[in-house]
Amino acid sequence: MKIVACDPGVKESAFAHFEGRRLVKCYSAKSVKIRAADFALIEMPRVYPGNGKGDPNHLVDLAAVAGGVQKELEMKGARAEYVHPQKWKGHLKKPPHHARVWLQMSDQDREILARAAGYTPREVKEKIHAACMRLAHSGRVSGYSWKAHNLLDAVGLGLYAIRHFDL
Repeated sequence: MKIVACDPGVKESAFAHFEGRRLVKCYSAKSVKIRAADFALIEMPRVYPGNGKGDPNHLVDLAAVAGGVQKELEMKGARAEYVHPQKWKGHLKKPPHHARVWLQMSDQDREILARAAGYTPREVKEKIHAACMRLAHSGRVSGYSWKAHNLLDAVGLGLYAIRHFDL
């Protein structure tokens, strides 16, 4: 079974492609770069009352991107579904969530992700660890805007799809 997971972005979206339970490709792009897929899981942004972070209009833009990705994937034969962030990753901040995703990945998966982000697996692991330490020390996520964080979300979405959709 071919599975695609997408973390939509206004400038670029992050995609992770799985064949069965194995990550075969991940990348950031403006559109899906596949010929066909069986199943796709796309993160759908959501406004959480009282959050107060950022411009909520940005979420409208992200939702439009998610809809475009869904249409593109369905035209390529995939059954596409949405999932809200709270459902697939809870309220965890990115660094600890990414540490969990990293632990679930095989060495081959880590190599694929790291190469796509322009890092070595060791560098990715170190960046995640450093961000977790900063969060533990300050209570805030800082210095964590890098290409791999969106790719890690896409891979995490794919792993979630495999576990929760019995694929």
